[in-house]
Amino acid sequence: MSTVDEQKFTSALLKITRNIEQRVYFLVGHGERSTDDFSINGYNQAKEELEKQNYVVYDLSLTSQRRVPPDCSALIIAAPKRPLSENELGSIERYMNRSGKIMVMLDPTSFEQSDQNQGLIDLLARWGVQVSNDYVVILDRRFFSAFGGPATPVLMNFDFHPITQHLVRPTVVFQLTRSVFANTEGLKKRISVQPLAKLPDFDSSICWGETEQSSWQKAKYDQAQDTAGPISIAVAVESEANSRIVVVGDADFASNQFFSSTSGGEFFLGSTGWLTMEGDLISIRPIDPRSRSLRNITAREQIMIQLVAVFLIPFLISIVGFAVWWKRR
Repeated sequence: MSTVDEQKFTSALLKITRNIEQRVYFLVGHGERSTDDFSINGYNQAKEELEKQNYVVYDLSLTSQRRVPPDCSALIIAAPKRPLSENELGSIERYMNRSGKIMVMLDPTSFEQSDQNQGLIDLLARWGVQVSNDYVVILDRRFFSAFGGPATPVLMNFDFHPITQHLVRPTVVFQLTRSVFANTEGLKKRISVQPLAKLPDFDSSICWGETEQSSWQKAKYDQAQDTAGPISIAVAVESEANSRIVVVGDADFASNQFFSSTSGGEFFLGSTGWLTMEGDLISIRPIDPRSRSLRNITAREQIMIQLVAVFLIPFLISIVGFAVWWKRR
């Protein structure tokens, strides 16, 4: 079966198995990632892939519309750059209290000023999610991108969850990401918060959340102010009232740049499927040809390639040449 036929078959299957139209809304008005943006930072491909799965995708402005529409299957908040108003935050929380489903992706902010997403962070804290004002640094070469350095973690192992269990190639690049943790202490709500993406349990001097505005080359773990490891990057929340939330400390993983070249797109679509209560359909997502493109190699893989190309291959050629010379001598 060709890729096009596979996508058509999956699309038809989704239509048959769905009882209602699933509508996904992207919050707009605060500098969020745009579904109409075709640049590497945009979310156009995310929108296209959602539509291939027969989701209907809309933009949502809570300044012109005072509440989240009752037909909203999932609300996606992709890295707002400006603060949400109290009225907007209230609308979102009322939606969440009505068994709402949201996905929040928050990029690191400038540490020289107050966090522009503090209102949203405070809201998430009431649902058992701690979003740190930091950026994750990992010094082990096996777990960061050769192109982005220690501030670009690469995750290849994920906690078991419906969102992650069907990842075909479990390699997701998080380019400059916050740390995100479960913290249900003192909460009155009966909720479950499960980590989705955690870095290996390294000592904090190897992997931590940096809280100073500096380049990763100068970053050094400070026990007094930095976020100690082990580091988590994403969590999933489920309440007794059937509210569901996915929170990720980065928005780049689902951007046009990383959507297909890594499993970032699969992670995004899996999250959307779980939010919209379509867990059984997560495993039958159609595979776009672009998803078969090469992923970003890790620093460890880059070193291995260099060793093979610079040393091993010339060494083997020299050995063969010497053997031929010795035989003919």
